[in-house]
Amino acid sequence: MSSPKVSKSSRPRAPRSCVPCGRRKVGCDKARPICGRCARASMECSYAAVRSPPASITVIDETPSLASRASRLYDLTRQAAETQLSQTTPTSEPHDNGVKTVPTIEPPSARDSTTPSRDTGHLYVGPHTKGHYISSAHFALISQEVAAINDLLRDQRGYTRETLRGPIGQTFPTSPPLTSPRYPSTTASYETSPAETPERERELYGDLFPNIPAWTPQDNTLLAPQAPSIEEILAGLPTKEQSEVLIWSYMGGFHAKRSLFHGPSFLVQVRKFQHWLDTRDPNYVLSVHFLALMAAVLFAGSVVCPRYRLSTVFGDLSRETLVSRLYRRAVRAIRLSEFPQSPSLQSLSAFIIVDSTWLREEQPLTCCSFIGVAARVAQMLGLHKEPTTFGHFSPVDVHVRRQVWWSIVSIDAQVAFASGLPPILDCRLYNVQPVSELSAASIRDDFEAHGNANKSILGIFIGGRFAFYKKGNEILHLLHSSLLSERDLDCILEITHDINADMDCRREQISSIEELHSTNPQTYDGSDIDAIRHTESNAALAQFAKMLFALWAAKPYSVMYGPMRRHDLLGALRKKEPNVIVYCREYVHRFLRLAERRDFQPWHWCWPGQHQPLHSIMALISDLEDHPHDPEAVETRKLVDLAIYKCIGSDDCGITSSEDGAPDPRPLHSGGAQAWRFLRRARDRAWEMAGLDPAILICPESVHDIVLKGVADEDRDKNEPSEAWQDYAYGPIPQTYAEWSYLGTATDPNFGFLHDLDMQMNGGIGGVSC
Repeated sequence: MSSPKVSKSSRPRAPRSCVPCGRRKVGCDKARPICGRCARASMECSYAAVRSPPASITVIDETPSLASRASRLYDLTRQAAETQLSQTTPTSEPHDNGVKTVPTIEPPSARDSTTPSRDTGHLYVGPHTKGHYISSAHFALISQEVAAINDLLRDQRGYTRETLRGPIGQTFPTSPPLTSPRYPSTTASYETSPAETPERERELYGDLFPNIPAWTPQDNTLLAPQAPSIEEILAGLPTKEQSEVLIWSYMGGFHAKRSLFHGPSFLVQVRKFQHWLDTRDPNYVLSVHFLALMAAVLFAGSVVCPRYRLSTVFGDLSRETLVSRLYRRAVRAIRLSEFPQSPSLQSLSAFIIVDSTWLREEQPLTCCSFIGVAARVAQMLGLHKEPTTFGHFSPVDVHVRRQVWWSIVSIDAQVAFASGLPPILDCRLYNVQPVSELSAASIRDDFEAHGNANKSILGIFIGGRFAFYKKGNEILHLLHSSLLSERDLDCILEITHDINADMDCRREQISSIEELHSTNPQTYDGSDIDAIRHTESNAALAQFAKMLFALWAAKPYSVMYGPMRRHDLLGALRKKEPNVIVYCREYVHRFLRLAERRDFQPWHWCWPGQHQPLHSIMALISDLEDHPHDPEAVETRKLVDLAIYKCIGSDDCGITSSEDGAPDPRPLHSGGAQAWRFLRRARDRAWEMAGLDPAILICPESVHDIVLKGVADEDRDKNEPSEAWQDYAYGPIPQTYAEWSYLGTATDPNFGFLHDLDMQMNGGIGGVSC
């Protein structure tokens, strides 16, 4: 039975945007006769014709009929449930009070609704409850192509299902299998064990889930056969000669970029450990925490070390094979130290080294739990508190604790910049002082009174890196505020100007040290301490540090470009900082110069290995869309094309460096490769709007041939480095055992009060501290 008819007229819906903007799914200001976006792109703008209002239609209110149908459906559902219940339990009788209620849907009240911000970011919702959120700080949202952004987010996969296939009931080992214990130093063939087949190498690493509780005391022993042993770790270490090459490659390439321990103290421990391996001195106490750090250093050293140098001690063994095996051993050693259940400063440093070496900005969440675990363990160790307030740490321990804390903060900010998500840590909540910029050998009992008299290039460089990411942490918190305003823009620009001033000051300090070294050249006697001085202050590191200072000074502009565009503050940004797009050009230009310089090879594992100019390239493409006839458009297109060209030989793996004329591999997962395809599609659209063929890359042979207004090119006329550069940045390989009087015995940077307990728990080979 139907109710009386209700007449309701409909009104025509006015078009929300013009036809070109609607087809491209971009924002339109709906200005007539031509919108602003079409005017900037010199496109023909048209609006769909408004349909004439149709005749009034008749709507039948069928609420009573729907209620009756809902009641009948409720009865049928209840009867079906009773029938099924009677079949399973025939003695039970359902209870029915005969009351039938029809659920009603009430409109949401005012307090249930939330006031949205001007820009809430973008949330992709996929099948199987999958989702991926990015804020306006993500590089992809600089472009407002919704369909393209969804395509990018849909393909963010870390692995394929084939890697998880196995027989039903198969249990994966808690630790990856060990391989043959020793590495050949000649060209002998390498046997591949069944445990090293490609299928086994693709197992998932990481302890995201806790172990099953030990319901009985015997349950604690069930994991013993699966747990790694000290004997296995020691048997799998490279020889002393091979370890020397890897350690000093680490000290010159990795430690000079990301310092996580005190170099002299670590080398003292290495020498004592090597002496114990040769003599089995019963008085030596082996710490599993140091063993974990040692294994992590060997792994990172194999990533950093150039191929020609590896071939001198490992023969024909490829770096990819060596790196994979040392990675598995480092993971086992870290698990042996019971990290993170019973962490130490050394095992935390080892964890950071292993998990951050292969970090890629295109896939920042590959190790999604890394920063969270590292930050929580650091707080557990008290690193978020200024160490001098405790009163019982040595100067070396104070220095190391600050280093590890600020390393975690900087990696957190790096991941936040790349992922478009807010940082986990907030520097405003902690009182940890900056790291000392003195040379490692100058850190002693009275180093605080020396001021900056003995600053090293490495100290200034590391201090600048931590200072930049601390300021970057503040910028990220402002960019992720609920409602970005012009006042926030002023604060961000003020922080950015402070970064510029700090980076300029640090460049001048390094230049003064370079002048000092040129007038008073240093001599080296081959000892460990002299080798450390060489890795801390050399010409290649000085040039690399100054290049990165310029990159860090320009990076905030490319990061803020997207959020300001999304919040309609781009005009205000251009008014307050007219050279914002110039800084984006400078960032890409310097980045390509950095990737081309052969003398920067020791740090190419991180630049361009980890970092990529995603924000800057996307900002340049968007600016070319808005201003296709800008005077700098031609050179800017060459710059973008050259960046794309640098990725062609790496199968969508980003900009790579080269070693001995061959591109250095930079593998990505499918999601990371999709980020570069997204950039290429955005570039193709911009080129088509300008009437150009996107299939043609117009780029010079070198980035130095691209001349851009406002972009300095200090090394344009710099001579190519000679062949001797290759060993220069790494420093000599010392052959002497050195002890320093001010250190006395080896300084153990393990977490203070746990050290005494560790020393009492000896066992295994010699004296082993677990």
